Amino acid sequence: MFKLSGFNIDEVSDSEGMVDEKYGIALWENIIRIANYPLVGLSFGRNINFSALSWISGLTQSASNLKDAWRSFCDFSLLMGDMFYYQLEEEGDKVCVYFYPNEQWMKISPATAFQACDHAMSLCLTLSSFLSDKKIEAEKAYFQHEIASSNQAEYEYVFNQILSNQKVNKIVFSKDTANLQVITANELVYKHMLEFCENKLKALSKQESYASKINNILMKKNSFQLPKIDEVSAILHLNTRTLQRKLKEENTDFKTILNDYQIEQAKYLLTQKNIQTKEIAYLLGYTSTESFHRSFKRNMGISPGEFKLKIKA
Repeated sequence: MFKLSGFNIDEVSDSEGMVDEKYGIALWENIIRIANYPLVGLSFGRNINFSALSWISGLTQSASNLKDAWRSFCDFSLLMGDMFYYQLEEEGDKVCVYFYPNEQWMKISPATAFQACDHAMSLCLTLSSFLSDKKIEAEKAYFQHEIASSNQAEYEYVFNQILSNQKVNKIVFSKDTANLQVITANELVYKHMLEFCENKLKALSKQESYASKINNILMKKNSFQLPKIDEVSAILHLNTRTLQRKLKEENTDFKTILNDYQIEQAKYLLTQKNIQTKEIAYLLGYTSTESFHRSFKRNMGISPGEFKLKIKA
């Protein structure tokens, strides 16, 4: 399958065993083309093992109950890659697991994103059945994509009640199901694996913060015009809400990063000859020269003019 997609296994994964989204999309496109089967994602999810969970496999298998097992791949989804973001929510007497393909993937290839979502959602049920040694059934499943009437029976067999063309992808479970014991539960192993995954996630985060990644994106732009947060989140293969959450964890936000970038670029432009302050304000996306003056003085303690004189001195 790698050869059919035009690349070899050595270039697919990084040192952490994660797959770049362009390879993931290419693989899914070839799987769909070769299989010529609309339920290929659903089929994959029903015939898979714990290797799909990568680093968090041990944590999931040693959890005390299914809810804790689901929480493991929601909290540590980045250890499996950044093509999906998972979220667990308790809603009244229900426990819901949400599945979010990254926004860039959805824009580039919605068909493969939908197949991969079917795969992830059916995988959740398959692994839950393994963990509890019972056939786990959802109360209801929501899908963003259209489910053809000819395929509804197959989806209903896997997920029970289904709804298509929804705003989100999610599986709804009863609390009784969520509280089912995991047959391989082991408190000591769980504690050890939780610490391992937390350290692994911290190490991954330290490699480069999301604030740094955004700054790199800003610096690589071919103009001084500032991008919107949805553009940046798409480049980072995250949905906007996820990026906002990750920046909050780093004690910053998108507006602060843009402001710092604007000031740094302003300082650079002010050192250049034959460029006026009003031109700098326009280049950096300020609404007016006055708003640029206010922002610069608030951040630097002096006006752009005073800064320019200081540079010349």
